[in-house]
Amino acid sequence: MNIRKYNDKFTLSGLLIIWLIITQIGYMSLGVFNSDYFSFGPSERLKFINAPIDTWFKWVVLASFRLIGTVAEVASGDMIGPWITTTIQDEHKKTLPFPAWKCKMIVQMFYFYHDFNSMFSVFLALTQVDMALIVIICQSTVVQFWTLPQWLDGKVYISKDFNKLDKIDKDSIENLV
Repeated sequence: MNIRKYNDKFTLSGLLIIWLIITQIGYMSLGVFNSDYFSFGPSERLKFINAPIDTWFKWVVLASFRLIGTVAEVASGDMIGPWITTTIQDEHKKTLPFPAWKCKMIVQMFYFYHDFNSMFSVFLALTQVDMALIVIICQSTVVQFWTLPQWLDGKVYISKDFNKLDKIDKDSIENLV
């Protein structure tokens, strides 16, 4: 198998969007978009854990909670999640940036928040498409405009074969530029 075919992240990302469009057209042909789920704003049919969301005030409160919760979840996932993986779970690292009890508390609070918040997120996403779109738009655009530049800061684009970087000494990167 030629793994190089699967290394073009830009092409693969584009294929994901094409597949998303194809599936949406398929759903449309099935009449999925005609259901009550695909309505917007408050209604007598909209319920969140059996509580009716039938006024704009209730809808705005619920949408605001979801928006703020999504920002907190994505921001913490982008900042604390990688830290847990690269610092706490890395078996090769033998030092901690905080005392062990503090590292345990950070990890436990992160996962507790994430899991507890996810429980309500699932209920909310299944109520109506506008609530799901709040999460999707917030996760895929708004928060990433803040976190992605932080990941890219200080990195340079190398126009040569990026995959060769793993095989060379880090000091010879200048020879590729």
